[in-house]
Formats: sequence, C-alpha cells, structure tokens
Amino acid sequence: MDLLVKTAIHSMALLLAALITWHVIQPLQHYALGASLAGTLLFLPFGVKVISAFFEGWRSVLFLMPGAIAANAMFWQLPFDQATTWLAIVASYSIAPACFSVADVILRQDRRETNAHLSWRLIILCGLASSILGALLLNLILSRASALFGRLDAFLSFAIGDFLGLIAVLSAVTLAVRLWRLR
Repeated sequence: MDLLVKTAIHSMALLLAALITWHVIQPLQHYALGASLAGTLLFLPFGVKVISAFFEGWRSVLFLMPGAIAANAMFWQLPFDQATTWLAIVASYSIAPACFSVADVILRQDRRETNAHLSWRLIILCGLASSILGALLLNLILSRASALFGRLDAFLSFAIGDFLGLIAVLSAVTLAVRLWRLR
C-alpha cells in the first residue's frame, strides 16, 4: 500500500506542476516573450523530479512514471508508438537519481542523512547537473523526431527552464513549510 500511496502523491505532484506549467506559465511566457523560445523558462515538473529523486532515489522513477505518461499524453503529446518517446521519458526521469547516487558515492554517505545546509546545496548542485545533462540527452534523443530539438537555443532554454523550475518549486515548498509551521 505504501508504494501505491507514494506513486499517487509523486505522480499527482508531477501532474499539478505540468498543469501549472502548461496552462499558466506557458501562456504568460508566450504573451511576454512571444513563441520564439524552444522551451519553457520555468519548467515546474523538473523541480518535482529532482525533489522526488532526492528523497526516494531510484524509486522516484517508478513513483513518477504514471504521472510522466499522463503528462505526456495530456500536454506534450510525444508519440507513444516510437521508441524515442520511451527512451526520452526514461532518460529524463533517471538523470536526477543518477546525479544523487554519484553525490552519495563522492560524499561517502546517504544524502538524506546530511544536515539541512548540505541537503539544500546537494539539491541545487544535483539539480543543475541534471538540468544540463537532461537538456543534452533529450536534445540528442529527440533531435531526429522534431526540428525543435538539436539546436543550441533549445538546449539552453531547456537547461535554464529546468533549473529555474527547480528553484521555483523549492521556493514554493519552503514557503509552504514555513507557513505550515506558523499555524
């Protein structure tokens, strides 16, 4: 039962982030900057991916997969009958856990057993590494599927949008926790 609850929570958080990104941030970005950008400059689902990977490690891939499939079907509409779609989804959701696993090996301890200051630094550092690696991998995987990918501006907008999405989600979670503690 615990696995089902965690899957529901993580996937719903991912879907909520995708919904806000698609229906609020994207229209505001198009209004303010036009449709010239390849990616979203505040991609909230990435923040959910990184935070989930920090707390759950490799299990986050399984917990987020139903939400990732639903978000793709509802918003991004990559064709499910192509191997590149599945490769892109798995790669996208595996990068953050891989970065945290490397950090665990380098630090010689479990990231969740560190103090709060080190945890924040790890989330930011691994999130930055994940955003760069993710933008690079997704551009390589999807460059043949769409003319949108495989360009430097697409790589930069995806990497920056992912990282800013992480910062936005971390800020929102921090604010929510502080407000909850004040009650």
